[in-house]
Amino acid sequence: MSNTFAFQKPDMDTVLTAVLLGFDNADQLLEFSPEISNDLLARPDIFCIECGGSGQVDLRNFDHHDTRYSLPPACVQAYICQKHSDTNLFQLVKYVQWVDEGRRFPKSHCQEGIYLSSVYSGMLLMYKGSKLEQFYHGARLFNLVIEKKIDPWKPVPEISEWLPYFHHKKFQKQQLEKFASDVNYYQTNSGLTAGYLCANIPGIHALLRRLGCIISIAAGLAKHNDLLYTTISSNQLSMLKLLPELSRREKGWGGPCHGNIIASPQKGTRLSERDLATLVCKKF
Repeated sequence: MSNTFAFQKPDMDTVLTAVLLGFDNADQLLEFSPEISNDLLARPDIFCIECGGSGQVDLRNFDHHDTRYSLPPACVQAYICQKHSDTNLFQLVKYVQWVDEGRRFPKSHCQEGIYLSSVYSGMLLMYKGSKLEQFYHGARLFNLVIEKKIDPWKPVPEISEWLPYFHHKKFQKQQLEKFASDVNYYQTNSGLTAGYLCANIPGIHALLRRLGCIISIAAGLAKHNDLLYTTISSNQLSMLKLLPELSRREKGWGGPCHGNIIASPQKGTRLSERDLATLVCKKF
């Protein structure tokens, strides 16, 4: 019997969670919609992944974005809920957890080569026209990692079906570097470097970190009318202290409980670069 999976974004955490819960191509996928989210979350026959209902695994809701609770990423919840015990699978879950939480990877992860997160990013770029295609190919990617027992903490082998992903990721990095001169830098009250960049290419936070920013503000990946979807991130500091003031000015700001990244409402923010940079400098 097929299952139904509801999801918001086909990122690594979401898709690996589905794989851990037994997703296959015969299952039905539903794209998240705020209008139907409450109905979906209340139905125990539907797996809801990062659609809300943080910690309600008894209702098949796997989410960690409610900051009232200290919860790990959805894939960790699924691994525990399904009582998996495979060592290789645990390492994959742990790796995706580190990616999702924006942690700084150990120096051993800085060998020359391409890592799993870059392969996945390249896949998203290749199929950027369809969330459903991204989801299916993301699940295929993870199943291949599991099948071949690939160590996610080391550079991945050059698997033939991944070569187009490598090329898309390489091209993205080349395009992103062109925006380096457009970065606006700010100094926070405690002397930290913050950076703001508006661009419609994924990877802004990684670029800003390479340019020396401890706190990065990325805007423009999505646009609704004149509103820019914006995220604020740091792999060293929690951004949660910004939320009370942001929420007072504009409803819809939030992020996962680990706090390394927060985001504007999905439709974008009315707050300007100056507003956001001033708040970051004041709070840090």
